[in-house]
Amino acid sequence: MPGAGWLQQTLAAAEWNNKLSGGLAAGDRFAHKTGDTDEVSHDGGILTTAQGRRYVVVVYAPVTSPDGDDARFAN
Repeated sequence: MPGAGWLQQTLAAAEWNNKLSGGLAAGDRFAHKTGDTDEVSHDGGILTTAQGRRYVVVVYAPVTSPDGDDARFAN
């Protein structure tokens, strides 16, 4: 698919890694994008496990995003 490599590189360069990334196992990689509004918090992207399996993972939650709520994503 045209642009797929660029999109994956862009997602892999995420600087905010305080949501789903906190729950990764050793060797896993998560190319993703986080976001927040006054009412919701979300994180989604492409998970590549240490074994090479790939999944699309998205969590969209009706919570604000102070650090306490971000940590809940990792669980």
